[in-house]
Amino acid sequence: TTAEPTKEGEASDAGATYTNPEVQKYVNDYKVLLKEYTAAVNAKDETKIAELEDKIHELTTKEAEISVKITDAEEVTKFSDEISKLDDEADALADKE
Repeated sequence: TTAEPTKEGEASDAGATYTNPEVQKYVNDYKVLLKEYTAAVNAKDETKIAELEDKIHELTTKEAEISVKITDAEEVTKFSDEISKLDDEADALADKE
């Protein structure tokens, strides 16, 4: 059995869920970009890497704007932890290229 391809903007794997749809979309979008970035780094596709680095940078500039939309203290912690993990993955990939 083959898995259905992940739709753009959809979480590629299970993770934290958020009550605010904008917050959830931000996290899902970041995961999708990170998955594409991983593939580009592994393929040594310099053009795609540069394109995705720009997209990741553009997305992460909105982090503060998104984080203020979280009103639940538990979700704030969850969001902070998840974004830190995603940032670390992106940094590790950048070091790998």
